[in-house]
Amino acid sequence: MANEVQSKKGASHMKFYAISCTAHKSICQDYDVHAFPRVLLLKAGDTEGEIHKKSEVSAELILDHFGIENISHDGKANSVNAEKVAKGSGEAVTINNRERIPRGKEDIYRDATLSFDFALRNAIYTGNGPLSKPSRRALEQWLDIMRKTMPMEMSLTHKQIDALVLNFPHVVTKEDNLSEEIDSLKPERKKWSKSCTHGKKIGGYTCGLWEIFHIMTVGIAEWNVESPTSLLISTNHAAESLRGYVENFFGCEVCQANFIREYDACARDRCNRLNDKTDTATISDWKQLSVWLWEIHNDVNVRLLKEKAVRESIPPPSEGEQQAARWPTKDDCPRCWNEDWSWDEEVIFSFLRLEYWPNDEKTEQHRNIIQLGPEGMEEQFNWEDHIEEPPSKLGTVYGAPPCAIALLGLWWIYQKRERKRITGRHKKIDASQHGLSHNGMTPSGQDTYFSHRV
Repeated sequence: MANEVQSKKGASHMKFYAISCTAHKSICQDYDVHAFPRVLLLKAGDTEGEIHKKSEVSAELILDHFGIENISHDGKANSVNAEKVAKGSGEAVTINNRERIPRGKEDIYRDATLSFDFALRNAIYTGNGPLSKPSRRALEQWLDIMRKTMPMEMSLTHKQIDALVLNFPHVVTKEDNLSEEIDSLKPERKKWSKSCTHGKKIGGYTCGLWEIFHIMTVGIAEWNVESPTSLLISTNHAAESLRGYVENFFGCEVCQANFIREYDACARDRCNRLNDKTDTATISDWKQLSVWLWEIHNDVNVRLLKEKAVRESIPPPSEGEQQAARWPTKDDCPRCWNEDWSWDEEVIFSFLRLEYWPNDEKTEQHRNIIQLGPEGMEEQFNWEDHIEEPPSKLGTVYGAPPCAIALLGLWWIYQKRERKRITGRHKKIDASQHGLSHNGMTPSGQDTYFSHRV
């Protein structure tokens, strides 16, 4: 945009500057900038200026603001290359053109820890004065959810959460108070891994934030499996806490608006799949949160791909190119995708758990589900091979009572039916149903895929 403006007659002297609200927080607070990207237009001698959303700003608006005619140096009025826009450039959208960088759980937890720390120091307070009541409530709920669902391997994050929760009334009154509580709790590593930055010198925050979201959703299922009924967390409560965090503390306004719109529109059938059940909820209910967020994440990737094509005036991506923007690949998860590119919810959850949760006694089971699928697991586990012929003295210490064997058989039949019921086979849904043609969840129109593999 700067080049376009400066190419006009009488505008070559116009200066453009980029200001980071992280490095120059006081400037952003003075100009009441609570979300980004923003464009501040200042005439010579003006100290107040006009602030516009990035989506509202064009070269024409800037020229008009400063009273400069929209005429190029050669004297011709500005025009758009309509032929290029109409026909496209003839180039194909390049997908997965970035080097795929291997990563392990240690990288995931470090990136998530770094983004959590960065958010505390830069995203909670974006203005002067205490937090508003809605922001206080959102932060309180978010810290409570995080405290219960982050794995203990993220020890620094737990220390930061504990410090903030212990002195919460003090923390929400002033930014300095929050900084004081976490000042001595800083990550050892200062940069995000290459799997998040893709080798760029800057970036990684949003990637790490997505890692936090995915870890949290898997953590909900794990917390509920291990907790008594009185401490269970409903999937709807966890989702509302996530929404509250995004609405109040996610600085990218475009990203925020897209997520809130999708959430409130019950995208991906959220309103039916997530609920307030706790004591009557099943394991399949708790898994739905992880799978739903994974679907939303992939929708973001596809939407960004389409927006890239629009920005570059090239043909829209094909079905194959859209699928390539989704994750995981078939190489990473052979059983996640069906032949028609629908997916198996049970396998997807196993993939997410393997990806984001520490290894434990359940890890091998989920790895087998990814390789064999739920039906393959049932075929491999033949109960007839595991129930031995009972000894002649049934009901004695030498053999299991007949009633116990009967109960075991009934339990297995129930589990088999339940697995068939909860195994998802979701068809692809037309992108238009989810607003995928709208502006993407990325600041400044950057071509950023919020996926660990892109």
